Amino acid sequence: MASYIQAIHQEIKMDIVGHIESAQREFELGEPVSVILSIRNHGKEQAFLLVPTGRAGGIQFEVKEGTKFVLLDMSREPEPGLQAERRIAPSETLTIPVPLSNSLIIQEPGIYVVECTIPIDVSNKSLRDSGVGRSSKQVTIRSSVRFTVVPKHRTNK
Repeated sequence: MASYIQAIHQEIKMDIVGHIESAQREFELGEPVSVILSIRNHGKEQAFLLVPTGRAGGIQFEVKEGTKFVLLDMSREPEPGLQAERRIAPSETLTIPVPLSNSLIIQEPGIYVVECTIPIDVSNKSLRDSGVGRSSKQVTIRSSVRFTVVPKHRTNK
């Protein structure tokens, strides 16, 4: 019983917050588009994270505003496979690039707004440790990201 109470207490102390922002304000038409996931540990203990790498792993996105784009099937995305466990110390911030170009082809310049949702599994102990006292929760980070796609610049040769 004491270990159960301790696990609940440790879960409450895991204070992980995050946000998603565009990697750039402007992308040139045809240039790979990506966002940046920032995760901060506001807790007093280290935490261990499993962050998906694509839609097959749980990442979702929806184009809320934009002129012309194609949402691709998942054949170009990496297999979900095993996710690398990431350790995050108290007061530490991790930044992780998340490519959208495996799934989204933007065909026309303009302003785009994409809502991104990324689920993260957060644990108080590593998967490598024994399971005793290990507690996990899922934190979902959702943000709308705005960026501009500009016409491709021509170079004279």
